[in-house]
Amino acid sequence: MPEEEFQGDDFEDLASELRQAVGREFRWEAEDLEHLTDQQRRRRRSLTDVAHEAMSRGDRVVLARGEVRHRGTLLAVHSDLAVLETGMGIVNAHLPRLVFTIAERARQGGTVGDRGSLSFRGRLAELESTAEAVVIEGESLELKGRIVVVAADHLMLADAENREWFIPYETVWFVIQPRG
Repeated sequence: MPEEEFQGDDFEDLASELRQAVGREFRWEAEDLEHLTDQQRRRRRSLTDVAHEAMSRGDRVVLARGEVRHRGTLLAVHSDLAVLETGMGIVNAHLPRLVFTIAERARQGGTVGDRGSLSFRGRLAELESTAEAVVIEGESLELKGRIVVVAADHLMLADAENREWFIPYETVWFVIQPRG
C-alpha cells in the first residue's frame, strides 16, 4: 500500500480546519452560556422589575384585567403600584392583579419615575386626602365618586348621590383620575 505524502498546503488546510472547528465550539459554548445567564436573570425578576424596566425605557404598555385595558406610558412603578398616563387621564393600577404587555418599545425617553406613593394603598390615601373625583374599575365593578376613607382592608367611596360603597382592595384593579 503506497504511503500518501502530505504536502505543506495539506497541513495548513488541516490546521486551519481544526482552528475553525475549535473556534466554532467556543462560540457555541459562549452562546449557550449567554442564553443561560439571560434566562437566570429573567427568572429572578419580579413583575414590578419588568414594569420598572419598561418605564425606564419609556415603552408604551397595556395594563389589562379581563376585557378592561388601559394603554399609555408608565410614570411610576412601586411594589404593587403602577401609574400610567393615558389619553383619558392618570390610571393607578394595582399591579399584582393585572397582566401587561409592551405595546411599543421606545427608541428614546423613559423616566426614573415619580417619588410619590410607594404602594397602591398609599396612592389611595393620597387620593382620599385630595378628595378628587375618581373612577374605580374592578371585579364586576365600575364606580365613580370620591374616596372618603382608606381603611384596613377596604376603601369607602361616596358616589354622586352620596351613597357609600365599601370596596375590598383585592377587588380593585384600577383607580382612574380622569382629565378635566
